[in-house]
Amino acid sequence: MGVVEGPAAIRTVRLLDYDPELGASLRPERVEEARESARAALVTVGRGPRTPSELSGGHTAVYGALLLDGLLNRTVALDDIESSQLLGRGDLVRIGDPDGDSLVATELRWTVLEPLSLALLDERFLLTVRRWPEIVAALFQRLAAQEKRRDVHRALSQLPRVADRVHALLWLLAERWGHVSSQGVTLRLRLTHDLVGQLVGAKRPTVSIALKELEERRAIERRPDGWLLVEAWRVREIASVAREAQRSAQSTNSNNGASAVTSNTR
Repeated sequence: MGVVEGPAAIRTVRLLDYDPELGASLRPERVEEARESARAALVTVGRGPRTPSELSGGHTAVYGALLLDGLLNRTVALDDIESSQLLGRGDLVRIGDPDGDSLVATELRWTVLEPLSLALLDERFLLTVRRWPEIVAALFQRLAAQEKRRDVHRALSQLPRVADRVHALLWLLAERWGHVSSQGVTLRLRLTHDLVGQLVGAKRPTVSIALKELEERRAIERRPDGWLLVEAWRVREIASVAREAQRSAQSTNSNNGASAVTSNTR
């Protein structure tokens, strides 16, 4: 299951060997057969900026991809503003730019931060799993969990103080990539100040000041391989912000719908 450095390497694998949690709801007597049947093309990609073609191993008919290992940065650029999303093991992603016809023109960029392994969810894969709805259901559950994390990410990006955004972001990332120690939670991610800024909607100089503030009050400690999180984030506060953002979005959608109805009845 090693990862190969370089543009891309590809082979066919049994998906449940790499991600056994996808078969967690299978009846015991069906697991072995599903393990043999559920196959996907595995692409391994080395670090660095990558094109959609490199991420898909040159395949064009790909509905999506399941990340099995590594770390991928998905960046959306609008003029000179960049917004990033970190993707890791268990995440589902649509490779390419499905919103190419959007009225708001953006550029989509991909950067492999840690050597990447991903399974291509193409037509051949769909044919192999059609007998195993439990696996398909597990993929939908992954999407739901992924969307929930994105909701929290969007909410924390609206916090007034950049230091609070950065602090909340580090704890959000620690939920997936953190390791508990006697001193706190170690987050072994090498994040540049530019990348942190793209993740919280702030410029690099402001992020640098925010990180310095967090270090001075001993909320975090810089480590050679990442960060040590010492001071816990205010969980109730970020949950409240997330709920408020959701209510605001629902209210906006409701008002837009009412306006459309009013307009149509005139």
